[in-house]
Amino acid sequence: MNVMFKKFHLILLLIFALPLSACGDGDPVENPSKPETETPTNPSIPQVQSKDGKHEVRQTAKKGNGINLIFMGDGYTDKDIEAGTYDKDMNRFIEHTFALEPMKSLRDYFNVAVVYVASKNNSLDGNSGIKTSINDSAEQFYHTAEQVAEQESIIDKYAAAVKDGNSKTNTIYGVIANTQKSAGITHTPGRASGKCDDFRAYSLVTKYNEYGYDEKITWIHEFVGHAFGKLDDEYGWKDSDTQSLQNYKTFLEVAHRAGWSLNVSASAQVGESPWADLVEHYKGENLGCYHGGNSWNTCNGAAVDLYNPSWDNFNDVYYNSSSIMGNTYASNVKFNAPCRRALYNLIIKLGEGREATLQEFLNFDSAQK
Repeated sequence: MNVMFKKFHLILLLIFALPLSACGDGDPVENPSKPETETPTNPSIPQVQSKDGKHEVRQTAKKGNGINLIFMGDGYTDKDIEAGTYDKDMNRFIEHTFALEPMKSLRDYFNVAVVYVASKNNSLDGNSGIKTSINDSAEQFYHTAEQVAEQESIIDKYAAAVKDGNSKTNTIYGVIANTQKSAGITHTPGRASGKCDDFRAYSLVTKYNEYGYDEKITWIHEFVGHAFGKLDDEYGWKDSDTQSLQNYKTFLEVAHRAGWSLNVSASAQVGESPWADLVEHYKGENLGCYHGGNSWNTCNGAAVDLYNPSWDNFNDVYYNSSSIMGNTYASNVKFNAPCRRALYNLIIKLGEGREATLQEFLNFDSAQK
């Protein structure tokens, strides 16, 4: 299968998404890497009861149809789960998810579930429960197309324990890797196919706070921005070739019609961008069409003709941007107006089954400031 990856500076962020819905603990799911329970040498020491494959609902939607967010971890042993480490980490990343607007104010539209995945050990060497592999030298997720497909299949099996956990219309999956190494990635099947016909997305992020990076910012960028919002990178630091750029522009035509990638434009004219109708309402954000997008700032050495709303990646460094889709280095970044509108519209569409108006978004957004 064709796979499109997004790389960061020192980071590859993986976005896994799996459908979720509210319900109680499910039956265990067969785990190809499930750890074998060791027999204690002392009979008086109780065995750890594995929770592998079980799930817990952490939140049930109070509004709308319910949009499913499924969380799971990789590289956690049964002992880690019993000690509470797994739950502590899942709860922290759940809170990360709803830290910024508009997710913060629209939290009631979401179902949230946690699925337990037990690994033989803490080594993320390709043999863990979800078979995550991290390159020790580059601190990057290492995945071939075949490995991505295998991981998605494993995640899908675990997610099936949750009601509507495999829905292709309103479910995404977030995987937290149990390591302090800095890495992350997101994969969206509907993007890889170029058809935007499968809403599911899979994000994988490590738990780290080092090198100036922050797990919270990276998680929001990957899981909320890429996986759920179907937003693209606004930063650019790589050089594209002509064919790759053309392929992406062709995808953008499909994506924009589907409500995806609404923070990147192939036109340098603001009036032709997806955020054209927002410029006059957000003069303080200096919205425009700035070079850079989809991690490219050049094509064959020249400034790339892809544009984002917030920052010029050709004439300046991308980590000066205040947009979380363009900068994961700073702690004070947020979603810019085009991204907030895209997220708001998507939540209303999935949650209420209707299209939100521009004025409706403007009223909502103004009330949150």
